[in-house]
Amino acid sequence: MTTAVLSHSIFILTLVGLWRPIDWCGWKSLLYNSYTYFVAFSIFAFILTEFVDIVTNSSSVNDLTNGLTKIMGQIGAFGKVVGIMLNRKMILHGIKLLKLKPFKLEDQHEKNVLNKYISISKFKLYLILKSYITFFYLAVFTIGASGILSTQISVMEFPDILPYRAWFPYNYSKPIYFQTTAVFQLITFFIGAYVHVAFDTLFLRMMFAVVVQISVLEHRLEMIISSIKKFVKNNINLRTDHVNICDMLIEEWVNYHNDVLRFSQSMYELFSGSIFLQYCLSSTQICVCVYTISNVPFLSGVLMSEMVLLIGTILQIFLLCISAYQVTLKFDDLNYSVYNVDWFDLNTDHQKSIFIIISKTMKPVVFKSGYFVTLSLDSFKQVSKLTVKKYLLTFNKLFINS
Repeated sequence: MTTAVLSHSIFILTLVGLWRPIDWCGWKSLLYNSYTYFVAFSIFAFILTEFVDIVTNSSSVNDLTNGLTKIMGQIGAFGKVVGIMLNRKMILHGIKLLKLKPFKLEDQHEKNVLNKYISISKFKLYLILKSYITFFYLAVFTIGASGILSTQISVMEFPDILPYRAWFPYNYSKPIYFQTTAVFQLITFFIGAYVHVAFDTLFLRMMFAVVVQISVLEHRLEMIISSIKKFVKNNINLRTDHVNICDMLIEEWVNYHNDVLRFSQSMYELFSGSIFLQYCLSSTQICVCVYTISNVPFLSGVLMSEMVLLIGTILQIFLLCISAYQVTLKFDDLNYSVYNVDWFDLNTDHQKSIFIIISKTMKPVVFKSGYFVTLSLDSFKQVSKLTVKKYLLTFNKLFINS
């Protein structure tokens, strides 16, 4: 299950140099590591050259905003590159944990629960999207990046105007230097787009893996309660060893619940730094994009480019918010599931144990971007409302001017 869920994201990470195949060693490992550092250096160089140009050559607010819209996406991509490079071993460890006890699906019953959950869960739409989200996300970013690059290529003019305004410590007026520099900018931009796709979908699928584990938690608790009831029914006069067996079953479930909590929190913490950076950059980029749109001719190439960039930015925020929010909702459901099992048919000691479990599952599990923004649909709604409001004002202005 784990391999199938994560395979597409890991494949894209491998293509962009951020996930060396585990079985590669020797000269393969050396070459791939060199490719990884080349990707990181390319994105950093793209950011640095653009930033120097913004600082030294921006003569108006429009120049500043145009430069910022191009650089913010690459800053977010570089943060994700660094995050994956630093935390790759821990992410790989988390993936391996899902194949071991207590996370591993133990029998056919649990596999059936997973299939049943996928088919009748109230998150059915989300799970359908999960199956195709990588392809959809990849298509959106590919089309968007291609549109933006087409616009940038159209303004390119030898020997002075590169696809992206940038400062380089050499004279690129010679054809070979100009072409090499232009290709470097275009390829780096495309790599940055695919870094976003791989990182965001990997986070989505890791959160989905947590949702599946919570579903298994619900199933196992039902099985434990059912087993205890049958055990008590067949052994009216419970001896100490019988009580210990029942206690052990409950203790195993509690330990599993704690493991799922720790796993979800640790996985989020591995992604949290990059997510916080992306959320801040995306929120700012939306404002900059809308401002840029309000100052360009209607139906111009720049307008189309900025609209595509705006849609992609909003989609990024949505994906990050919905990924974490589904885990929050599923943990809330776990509290109701624990309460709805037939725990009242147990003896007093076991009822007390279940009551303690219920009280523990009442504590909400939330994920924050930094320390002030909760990743939820409410956060996305706030960003969307602000975007729609600014967008309507912008189009009204463009329509009047046209």
